[in-house]
Amino acid sequence: MGKSLCDRIIFELFQRAQAASKRLQTKPGLTSEINPYYISPIYFWNQLQLAVGSEEDVHIRREVIALYVYALRDSTAYQCQYISGSKGEGFLFYWSDLDVLLSTPFPKISMESFHPKCELIATRNGCKPGFCKLTRFGIKWYWSRIQFLLSRQTVAINVNFDQRNHGPCFSTNYPDGFDRCHAIVIHPDSSNVFLQTFETKFWNDVKMEIINQNIPVMHCVPKGPVNGDENGHQWLISFSVLEQKIVHSLNHVQFCCYGLMKIIIHVVIDLCAETEDTVSSYHLKTVLFHILEDIHPEFWIPQNIFYCLRICLTRLLLFVMRGCCPSYFTPENNLFSKPRMVEKRRSIQENILVVLRCENALINYLISLHVPLEMMRLNNEPRKLRTFYSLCLALIVVNGHMTTYRECMNSVLKIMVALQSEENQLRIAILKYIWLLVMRRVGVLLYDKFVLTGFESYLLSAEVAFMFGQHADIFGSLYLATLWYCEKRYQKCIKLISETVKNLPITPLIESVNFESLSKKCSKKSCDYTSLFENHFVKLAVNIHKSSHFYPKDIHELVENAKVFLITMYNKSYAYFLLFLCCYNMHETSECAWIFLELCQSYKEFPFFLIKDKLFQQNTKKLIDIAAMKFQNFC
Repeated sequence: MGKSLCDRIIFELFQRAQAASKRLQTKPGLTSEINPYYISPIYFWNQLQLAVGSEEDVHIRREVIALYVYALRDSTAYQCQYISGSKGEGFLFYWSDLDVLLSTPFPKISMESFHPKCELIATRNGCKPGFCKLTRFGIKWYWSRIQFLLSRQTVAINVNFDQRNHGPCFSTNYPDGFDRCHAIVIHPDSSNVFLQTFETKFWNDVKMEIINQNIPVMHCVPKGPVNGDENGHQWLISFSVLEQKIVHSLNHVQFCCYGLMKIIIHVVIDLCAETEDTVSSYHLKTVLFHILEDIHPEFWIPQNIFYCLRICLTRLLLFVMRGCCPSYFTPENNLFSKPRMVEKRRSIQENILVVLRCENALINYLISLHVPLEMMRLNNEPRKLRTFYSLCLALIVVNGHMTTYRECMNSVLKIMVALQSEENQLRIAILKYIWLLVMRRVGVLLYDKFVLTGFESYLLSAEVAFMFGQHADIFGSLYLATLWYCEKRYQKCIKLISETVKNLPITPLIESVNFESLSKKCSKKSCDYTSLFENHFVKLAVNIHKSSHFYPKDIHELVENAKVFLITMYNKSYAYFLLFLCCYNMHETSECAWIFLELCQSYKEFPFFLIKDKLFQQNTKKLIDIAAMKFQNFC
């Protein structure tokens, strides 16, 4: 998308915004006799919360991620992981990938001086601002970040074929797109020294909590300076964990202002080929942190949301004009030194100026484009239904997949212990759901053991695990049905799918269930989130693990030739495909005919335009092709 086209898009949006403002003149509280394009800050604030999320929505997202990380983290493991990036902060934008920080606790690093519990010392001598070199005490030797990344790639398990090295991260598009960044933790004693000397006006409570609890919040990340370094010895000093804690401490207006900047920059910078891959979310977060040091916290109220935004955009524009965005923790490090940022600086400046010069009506219109229709419909529904919908969206980041049986059982036991003392019903529902997903994974692992050993006890245990797992959501039965099909128990498979397929929706939650019925159910005091999950929570995909034996052998070629580790298919089509296979193997010709038609129809009715993943569509279509070939045998 060229710059001229980008300008036309912005101009068109502005024209539409003006038209929208004229229509709003008839609505009380939204207009002014002096300014016909006046948009009430409170009206805009309410719209913004629908796009970014209410305070409760954000709280739910963070609870889901915190409990998920808690369940996955093993105190005896070599690594622990953090969900970072926008989703870790509490956003749920459709363009945001999942970022995972894999923290390696050994060897620990001490900053600048020897520490008896640390194997490495990080020295900043001879390094670019914000970077360091790792060495051992008394030895003139530096650890290469390039060798570190190669070693991580060598020992990686369950790697997708599309995995690529992207800076310090290993990126993949599947199953849902995520970046995994390997990092080495800096000992809390060293990070506490840094925190004690760092002066701030708005996150002192966070600072004291970290220091008092000795929380590790700094890492060395295998990312070099913009212009590189000859031997690959310089490592980035990362404050990712600390920054997330600071973002979590922001009030909701500050957080929504941050989200508002993300939306605007996505539209006027990211979507333009001229300026894409320049201004990042990290730049916006840095701008916000600098501003929060200068602006009194009482200023950040809903009535001032337009002023808050313009202050942030003005500061960003100032940094762009100067060609310098000082890092918040290491101000001598210029975050705008990237060549593409320098090259496109004037274009970025012009696009930001367009937004600053326009009426608030444009900003309101941009936000309205990012409000999901479901959120509009839910606005006047019972609070429990709105909460349940937020919970369903938040669980997008949860897939319940662990690598080994030991890891799974560690998670199972941790969740069971946590449930014993938990009283919050929302947290109980989240923990139970994660527990059920892990049990589903246990079923896959145990079935593999059965195939490899032939021990019936493994098969029985796998069956029990899948029986638990089917209560995770209304599609959970498909995994148990797959087990029965693999074991040629066709009648049981047919019965289970027949009971489920009638209620299989084609879109998530709001469009997929009897909305009035669900709304009434959520109005009752006896309604709980756990039962809502079992009967109404929808995940549109069935995932097959390529390295396992748990899949119908009829799709062996599809699995064997898959480009990624997780083969994903639309679950309603997969349900009819299993039904077709059962009837085919039982030589029921007439049944196969109508099921094949239902299979084809299920593919057509699925709104594929909602999903950009072409492999998802190809895998689903392949099911129809396989069934069609088999159906020809009857003719």
